[in-house]
Amino acid sequence: MEELAHMESIRERITNAYPNDRLTFLGTNCDNAILGVCMQYGKGTRIAYEQHDGIIHLTHAPKCSGYPADAVDPPVFVSLVCGCGTPAIRDALREGFDPELQFLDPDDHDQDIIGVCFQPDRKPTVAYSYNRVLETLADDGVTTDEDFADWFDVNIIGSFDGPRIPVFIDIFGPSLLRA
Repeated sequence: MEELAHMESIRERITNAYPNDRLTFLGTNCDNAILGVCMQYGKGTRIAYEQHDGIIHLTHAPKCSGYPADAVDPPVFVSLVCGCGTPAIRDALREGFDPELQFLDPDDHDQDIIGVCFQPDRKPTVAYSYNRVLETLADDGVTTDEDFADWFDVNIIGSFDGPRIPVFIDIFGPSLLRA
């Protein structure tokens, strides 16, 4: 019962953190796979679910109760990968998922990669931890007079164009990625 209360609090925390966004959740039977909120230029915010060990697969998502087939901003699914931050991660992701994946430059953000994002009717894209990218930028001494998150939205998220735009996941879920 305590785990259920924790999962409900994830929905509340996300909704409170993004009060002006129309977020589409899957049914509560999928709450154990909530990863956080996905941000991508031109696509708004969407709920991100972990996709691993068969918990949720994009083709099976409608089987979760409450999946809104006509959702304007449907949820996305992130396949978590091991080895992020290693020198060969870009080659491994391109070989394992798609050779046309786009990455942040310079490659000092490779340690911030958490996996590959799958979205309805789109090709796979690289998924970065929003939280980790902010930490890396701060560690690198990037500062601005503007609110840092606003600066990130304009200069990082808003700097991509095309069908392979990376996504940034604001992690809320009970994932090892939060550490």
